[in-house]
Amino acid sequence: MKVFCGIDWAENHHDVALVDERGQLVVKSHIGDDAAGLATLLTLLAEHGDNPTDPIPVAIETSRGLLVASVRATGRPMYAINPLAVSRDRERHTVARAKSDHADAVVLANILRTDADVHQLHTAFAGEQMRQLPRVEAAFGEQARALVLQLDAACRAAEHLAAATEEIFTEHPDAAILTSFPGVGTQTGARILAEIGDDRSRFAEARNLRAYAGSAPVTRASGKSIVVMQRRIKNQRLAAAGYVWAGTV
Repeated sequence: MKVFCGIDWAENHHDVALVDERGQLVVKSHIGDDAAGLATLLTLLAEHGDNPTDPIPVAIETSRGLLVASVRATGRPMYAINPLAVSRDRERHTVARAKSDHADAVVLANILRTDADVHQLHTAFAGEQMRQLPRVEAAFGEQARALVLQLDAACRAAEHLAAATEEIFTEHPDAAILTSFPGVGTQTGARILAEIGDDRSRFAEARNLRAYAGSAPVTRASGKSIVVMQRRIKNQRLAAAGYVWAGTV
């Protein structure tokens, strides 16, 4: 009996479903995102016919992560299914738009059961393709090489600028104050200092700085109508630094 595996991936745990060639659920399980969870998955596959000569294929909605890397390292075929494809396939089985981790694992397994060939990219890339004339292909190759060299130069220039910025910023007396805030490193601190300066009298009140940075909303009142909107006139560079800062705390 041919068996197919679907894994609904989450940050801390994963739902696993095995279905047979008729689409019937064979077993379901809940595993952790750790070595013990991987061992449980491999044991589950082995108990249902998985072997080196005929491994059970596994479908999951991501191509990254330790679970994907660990399962792929065992030699089992892994299929990274686009979440949009899973959403569309889910609608084939229910019109209520109900969604659960276990149900998505079953959907993933059934996608392999019915449409595995559609998602096997290795076959598509390894097949015969239409070709340009040899000299045209060589020209495209040189163009790609030139673009890579430009990208490499830009990356090295950005790294050099970052190092120089950090060196100069740490010499400023306000550097220690700015980097004392949780989530503010040297790069973010340097941007904040560059945009607001070190003149203590520049902003008379905290709300003035909030408005300059764009974090203070705009309130419009007319009669009984009050509308609070996002401030669009602001220092975009300082606002971007605030966005990065907020994402680290």
